[in-house]
Amino acid sequence: THTHTRTHTQMISWNIAHIARLVAAQEGARTIIFTGSFMHDNIVSQRKFAAAFRYWSAGDSQALFMKHEGYVGALGAPRDVLASTL
Repeated sequence: THTHTRTHTQMISWNIAHIARLVAAQEGARTIIFTGSFMHDNIVSQRKFAAAFRYWSAGDSQALFMKHEGYVGALGAPRDVLASTL
C-alpha cells in the first residue's frame, strides 16, 4: 500500500526524468525547467526526478522546478506560436 505508492511514484519520476534527459540531450539543453503538474507540491517526486536526471546526465545537466508552473507554461505556448509564424 504505502510501499506500492512510493514505488510507483519513484518509477514514474524516473521514467519522466529519463525521457526528459533524452530529449534534452537531443536538443543540446543542459538545464530543464519542469512545469508539469505531476511535480506540483510533490517534494518526493521532485527529489527523485532531480536525482535521476543528474544520474542519467552524469552530473552534466540539472532539472529545475518552477513554483508557479502554470504561469511559465502559459508563457511558452504563445512564444512557440509566434516563432512558427515568423
